[in-house]
Amino acid sequence: MQGLPTLSYRGPTASRWSLPDPAQVDKLVGLLPFAFVLFDATVGAQQTERSKFSQPENCWLLALVASVSQSAGCMVQIYDTVREQTLEILPVRFDARFGSAQFPFYLRKPYQLPAVGQVQVRVINLAAAANDIQLVGWGLRP
Repeated sequence: MQGLPTLSYRGPTASRWSLPDPAQVDKLVGLLPFAFVLFDATVGAQQTERSKFSQPENCWLLALVASVSQSAGCMVQIYDTVREQTLEILPVRFDARFGSAQFPFYLRKPYQLPAVGQVQVRVINLAAAANDIQLVGWGLRP
């Protein structure tokens, strides 16, 4: 996709314009699509909330979709407890630059979720009022 603008607000592991190579896609053959809620709560003004989830073996995260009710948005951090690494730290804005059902936020590479640990999500409300925040992962599983 030559000539498309660089999306500087997106982290190094995710991009709306970057598609995985065929070798990465081959790992996903035979898996079923599924969606799972990473975070769904009302967060107080300029407060931080956390959630965590675990999943069965051989689940892959392909895209993220988010929505917020306040224009200031929020910051999202996704942490893999098994690999002890942060998957993404991303801004979520009211104008859906993070990802929407129409334009999901596709990861540059499919991310295999840990089967024996948890994925933790931390959300920081940037608004001066309560903010309804939802974050959904789209992926594949056996």
